[in-house]
Amino acid sequence: PAQKQPKQSKNRQQDSSTESKRKPGKQPGAPGFGRTWKPRVTNTEYRKASHCAVCGTPLGDAAEYQQYTAYDSVDLVLGVPELLGCEVTVTRYALFDAICPCGHITRETAHREPANSLYADVELSEWRLIGPTLASCIVHFRMRMRLSLLRIRELLLCLVGIPLSKGVLQKCIEESGASADPLEDELATSVFCESLVHIDETSWPQSAEKLWLWVFTSSLTVCYCIGGRTKAMFKNMLSKNYDGWLMSDGYHVYREYKKRLRCWAHIYRKGKGLKESTDNQARCFGTSVLAIMEKLQTAVYQWRELNEQQQATEKISKKYTDELEDFRKLCEIFAGSEHEKTGMLAREFLKDWDAFFRVL
Repeated sequence: PAQKQPKQSKNRQQDSSTESKRKPGKQPGAPGFGRTWKPRVTNTEYRKASHCAVCGTPLGDAAEYQQYTAYDSVDLVLGVPELLGCEVTVTRYALFDAICPCGHITRETAHREPANSLYADVELSEWRLIGPTLASCIVHFRMRMRLSLLRIRELLLCLVGIPLSKGVLQKCIEESGASADPLEDELATSVFCESLVHIDETSWPQSAEKLWLWVFTSSLTVCYCIGGRTKAMFKNMLSKNYDGWLMSDGYHVYREYKKRLRCWAHIYRKGKGLKESTDNQARCFGTSVLAIMEKLQTAVYQWRELNEQQQATEKISKKYTDELEDFRKLCEIFAGSEHEKTGMLAREFLKDWDAFFRVL
């Protein structure tokens, strides 16, 4: 054994030297593994060049076409009210060479776009297995429903019989992100083109990182952003030239924006919670909050139905001036309440008084 040991050591050195020269990945001559799923084609689209790439002659019946390749795309067709559910379709895109009478061969190819700086490793191409509606469902499952890739794979296989690997699903999500990236600025511009924008945020935990989902809503556009709950995030989304109104909750970051309205829905929820409390102070203040807010909301609805709005505005403003002043004094009294939630709501009214009631 002592004499064989150097020989074994030499063999080991040779093996390690051989392994160091071995390139990573699939080796030449190794058997490949392709997609074994062969779905039935339900539709075929023929892609042919319309004009010669050299002489510009329109290619029609005079040209000779030869198919040189094809690719399949799996998609979902969502139901209509008359026919609920969804249908799986497999479209085969056949690509052709067109032989012009001038002799030039014009090849129709699948459109490709180079990767951008944000998604450096993602190339967008028409040559893809997953169709647009199926891709949007996968993104919805991943980003909105927060499902893992394994659960998305299981869901698609069980419900619609589409077997997709984790790699294909991940690639689909990355491609969808890359394709949607140019729309971010367009969405933000569209939101802040209107005179009133609603804004809110909610927690969005992602692994160990605590993120927030922000939503900016106008009458025609909704823009979602995921990031930190910070002043920088708010200023990054807010257009520098925006001069309209913001409807928001009481988050202190919003108070720097002067033309702001406070959302009454938050106050209704807090007032109802206090009214249902077992604490006497909380129940008393909650009842008063709901009473004044419901009275003012009824007045606003009546104002909207009147034609002479200017006169109606002056009338309503005078009518409720004294009641609002009494409610303000009530808030000053309950601001020092021993009941924590009661004091917080009273102080919230006082801090944002103008933002709450300037709608009147």
